[in-house]
Amino acid sequence: MRIASAVEHNRLLRALGVEEVRYRPGTRFKLRGQLIQGIYVPGLDEPSRQAVDAALGPVIAWLQEIDPATLERLMPGGEFRYDAASAARWLEVVAAWRAAAAPAAPGQP
Repeated sequence: MRIASAVEHNRLLRALGVEEVRYRPGTRFKLRGQLIQGIYVPGLDEPSRQAVDAALGPVIAWLQEIDPATLERLMPGGEFRYDAASAARWLEVVAAWRAAAAPAAPGQP
């Protein structure tokens, strides 16, 4: 089955300040009976790719500097791991990055 367009919303995107991403046409689902056996996604459209790169790039650079081992676990060989544990860890990383980047409150070091 092939679909014309796909839009994704998720907690990680929202944490990064990206409301949604859109995929290029051509997403395909491989079905066996009524069960999905595989999914082929052709990639993000250009505006979505740019938004994700702009939002995620600073987080990746920060993580590479402070904890390269975690970055390698989340992106082995530079490729995202798509699993629940990695998604949860990315949310923690983004929260830590935001906290580290936040200016100190007046009177705080």
